This record gives sequence, structure tokens and C-alpha cells, in this order.
Amino acid sequence: MNNTEKPNSKEKSCKDENCITVSATYGEKSLTGFRTLLELNVATTALLILFLTVALFGNKTYAQDTCSEKMIVGETNLKELQQIPEFWTEYRKNYDSYSIDEKKIEEITNILEDNDKCIYIIAVIGTWCGDTKEQFPVFQKILDHLEYSCIDISYIGVDRDKLAGEIDISYLNIEFVPTFIFYDYNEVIELPSGYSSVIHNSYRQIGRIVETPEGTMEEHILKILSGKE
Repeated sequence: MNNTEKPNSKEKSCKDENCITVSATYGEKSLTGFRTLLELNVATTALLILFLTVALFGNKTYAQDTCSEKMIVGETNLKELQQIPEFWTEYRKNYDSYSIDEKKIEEITNILEDNDKCIYIIAVIGTWCGDTKEQFPVFQKILDHLEYSCIDISYIGVDRDKLAGEIDISYLNIEFVPTFIFYDYNEVIELPSGYSSVIHNSYRQIGRIVETPEGTMEEHILKILSGKE
């Protein structure tokens, strides 16, 4: 599986369910009989003109995004994320309610220890995003329960265009959030020209979880670390 491509089953990017879309849809109307307009009285003519003006727009939907939720863009951390009440309330709720699969946690730990692996993870999130609020706390809770020290993680917040402010993350090929990218610290690769090793690290990518995991989060992490993705 190409780790940089989004499966075809995911056809749209994450959109926060709290964002309100106000829309008005106008159907197609026939203009037949327009010549009779002049034969009608003034009041009826005015009403028909209004009707026909609306009909000329055809079958279109006009939408206005009224969501004004604060978002974090660029490198961030859990302490900063706590400053976004709308995000952190959902984060804590989903973190606390998730039941860890202890057996899978043990399997993940064993794979890391048996292969002497050190893992680096980049978590690309949208504080405005419903999927991030649902999946990111689960992912973080799993990391918190792993009894393994050789795992590092960086957090990057993006806007709705998947941009991270002054940080160029185009190299990461982010189309959907959250995206959790796994790298093997033991294997170094050559960076593309012009990229900084701070975010655009020089380690081999071994897998990524995009939006939602395949199976449970523990199962998908185990699949990546087992080299089966």
C-alpha cells in the first residue's frame, strides 16, 4: 500500500460537525409561457418576475460556512492544545472513555523491544476537525500506555486547507486529518532538496494512519510496526 495515498473510500476531508452550513437550493423551473407575462395585470407580473429571477439560478446550492472556532496552526504541544476549550473538552471526553486493548499494547511493546526499534511519529491534526477530536485522543492514550521509552512525537496543527502556517509541510502530502506518520529512527534516508530536518526528518517512513484506523487504533499501529502495511 502506498503510504502517501488516501484510500479511495475516503472521498472528502474532515469537516467539523460543529461548523454550521447555511444553504439555499433552487430547482430548475420552466420559462414556458414567458410571452404571456405582458398580458397579466401589474401585481401578477411583479410576482412572476420575482419567480423567474429565482429560477434563472438553476439547480445550485449556495453555502456559507459560519464556523468561527479557534484553531492552532504550526508546531504545537498538548499544553497549547488545552487552550482551545472547544477542542480540549472533546479530547478529554474521548480520551477518558476509550478502553485500551491491553493485549494489543503488550504485542506492540514486544515488537518494539524485540526489534530494538526507535520510532518517530508526526501527528498532523486539525483542532477544528471532528475526526481529530475523535481519533487523536485515542492515539495519544495508546502512546501514554506504552511502556517503551524510544518513541518521539511531534504535533503539527493545520487549517482547513491543510496548511501549517509558516511551516512548509507539502513534503508530508497531507490530504486528510488527523494523519499519524510513523518513521523508523534506525533507517536514515536522504531528504528532498530544501527541506529542514526539524520537521522533514531524514528517517524512513514505515506507515501512516489517515483519518480513521483500519480496525482498532491498536490493530493498525501493530500492523505498521509489524511491517504488514
